[in-house]
Amino acid sequence: MGGLKILLTGANGFIGRNLLTHLLPNYAVLGLQRASPEHPYCLQVDYNDPTRLEAIFRSFQPDVVIHLASNTSRTRAMHELPTFIDANLHLTNQLLLAGITLPQPPKFIFLSSAEVYGPQTGCLDESTQTNPVSPYGISKGYAEQLLELYHRNYGIAVHVLRVFNAYGNGQDPGFFFADLMRAYRESKVFEMTGGEQKRDFIYIQDLMRAIEMFIHRPNLFECVNISSGIPISLAHVVEVFSEKVKGQLEVSKTLPYRANEIWEISGNNSKLNELGFNLLFSLEEGIEAMLGHEKV
Repeated sequence: MGGLKILLTGANGFIGRNLLTHLLPNYAVLGLQRASPEHPYCLQVDYNDPTRLEAIFRSFQPDVVIHLASNTSRTRAMHELPTFIDANLHLTNQLLLAGITLPQPPKFIFLSSAEVYGPQTGCLDESTQTNPVSPYGISKGYAEQLLELYHRNYGIAVHVLRVFNAYGNGQDPGFFFADLMRAYRESKVFEMTGGEQKRDFIYIQDLMRAIEMFIHRPNLFECVNISSGIPISLAHVVEVFSEKVKGQLEVSKTLPYRANEIWEISGNNSKLNELGFNLLFSLEEGIEAMLGHEKV
């Protein structure tokens, strides 16, 4: 472990665990998480304790903060908005406040979400007006504005990464790929809609490489879609998956579509590509990688 010092929040989440493993060979990484850590390079922390956070910042002196910690529930129950504001906006402010106590405040890489775009269709670029409709999307949008404010007022370098649909092994239940893999592993029927909805998927290892690229970007404020730019129907995902497991998957397309279903959404990734980034994993290759340790 060596090189630039990276402070990673949400180190025990799906993206955090993968990113910690990805970065450790070339960087000095300290992970923060709410739960008791199992990894030697992680600390348990109460993000609502500013004294503790400031002490960690002073002791570790990070060059970069990669901020992943958040409440990622996709509920649209607005009575839960205060919970999201606390987890996604207030927490971000606490980290920024700790950062500006240092003589040289660290760069912030913030994982936002395509949810800030809301129920818009088509291929969305970074200039598309945000229109979040969920507490999660609203809180992420506010956090983006807060980060831009700190950039203007304190000169902190900020890279806002609007991540579309990341997938890979180890994802929490409730996500499409995680539930698909679980149904296959447990020989259960995979229940879904007709699958006509099209989404933009990016494999976890491509996401890791994209995040790492921004560690070395110039110190500025920027917002970039992290996406494949390719809308793929859920039905096609299941078709490819079934082919890879030689038909060992039973599918039932009986679930109803959601009211006001978004039929097609993807992220224009021209800006990401202009920075020199190229995807290494197609959908087929991502699924093959997920199944790499499975007995097919």
